[in-house]
Amino acid sequence: TEPGLYTETFEDPLFVKSHSVKVTDLKIGEIYYFYVLSRDLSANQAKSKEYKLEEGTSLFLPLITR
Repeated sequence: TEPGLYTETFEDPLFVKSHSVKVTDLKIGEIYYFYVLSRDLSANQAKSKEYKLEEGTSLFLPLITR
């Protein structure tokens, strides 16, 4: 993908403090860009900065607070 271009959406509808998403079928040599959007029961939301994921790297996201 390209920075700012997001072609897939993954959602977790549960209102919990921690989420994890398993992404499969990533292509070797591709670079992926994404952000995290969090919403609470009152519909307040917080959006992360854009992250870049490349093959062979691990990514640990920080806690997102509003």
